[in-house]
Amino acid sequence: MPPAPPLSAAEALVLLDPGGAQGREALKLTLMTLILQGYVRIVPSPPSWFGGRRPPNLVAAGRDEAGLPPPAAAAMRFVREASGRQGRLQEVVRLARLDHGAGLKGFVRDLVRPALMRRGLLEPTRERVLFVPVERHRPTPAGEAERRRLADLMARAADIPTWLDRDPAQAAALAVALGGAILLVPALRPHLDQIAGMLRMQRDAGGDGGSGGTGDEAACRDGDLAGFDAALSDAFDGLDAFESGFDGAADGGRGDGGGDGGGGGD
Repeated sequence: MPPAPPLSAAEALVLLDPGGAQGREALKLTLMTLILQGYVRIVPSPPSWFGGRRPPNLVAAGRDEAGLPPPAAAAMRFVREASGRQGRLQEVVRLARLDHGAGLKGFVRDLVRPALMRRGLLEPTRERVLFVPVERHRPTPAGEAERRRLADLMARAADIPTWLDRDPAQAAALAVALGGAILLVPALRPHLDQIAGMLRMQRDAGGDGGSGGTGDEAACRDGDLAGFDAALSDAFDGLDAFESGFDGAADGGRGDGGGDGGGGGD
């Protein structure tokens, strides 16, 4: 049986904090992943009449989307449906809220959390809050082991920029072990294109992608960085504009405390 694919950034986010209110962040991370994988393109918007900067537009790049996991497939649908309004980020967020509530809790509840449950990493549990039964979710033993592994890797990930020149094999091994969770380490964002390019060159040259690693790092030597395409330099360069534009669009329709269609607890 082939090994399970690495967790996406959104899955890692939820596994690390199963009870957190991460719907908005999970959608943002899913869109960022699709941009870096080449499924979505960032198109700059023209300046506003008053000279201000507008959020960039998102358009589907035309890649074959068969086999995308449910959270990514849902995000692609929002991008395609928003294309009638120039793919504006505000429209992408509006469409997502129509499906998943004002605070986007449903994106986690309906898509990301079930993906973790199918992997056997998360399970429901019943608790009482003020005598009212509430369903929450907690890591399974396998999920707790994966959560600790990710937390340890993220703590060590701050060293990756230093290792890129000093010990690129070690940097590659740690980056691949992180997988999509690398997006949860903001300090690595400026280095993502360099990391992805290094992994691509090592893979194309037939290298092992890491030396001296053990455990998960050694097992990931021939891996890739969550499918991020190092040839998409514009995508890496456009992440800051996308992220600030997404935050602005999400802040423009505040209502994170309600409108999510029930589902007490987390």
